[in-house]
Amino acid sequence: MNRAKTDEYKGLKVGDYVRWSEFDPFSELATRTVYKEGLIVSFGNISEFVRPFIYVMVLENKTGKTMPVLVHKLQKLETN
Repeated sequence: MNRAKTDEYKGLKVGDYVRWSEFDPFSELATRTVYKEGLIVSFGNISEFVRPFIYVMVLENKTGKTMPVLVHKLQKLETN
């Protein structure tokens, strides 16, 4: 696993507040999509496969845990 050499990618940068969705198969609700929010901590890439994947480590608000999220799933939120 190689680390990205930048702290910015496609308009996202370290410290940005972002939202992403995940599928929750155990949800009792009719919609099983869960939206999460957090802060970007760092960028990275995985180039072990045919096509490299770019991801960010995000500090999630509710749990306080750092988790990897693929860049294409992120939506930047505007803050004051």
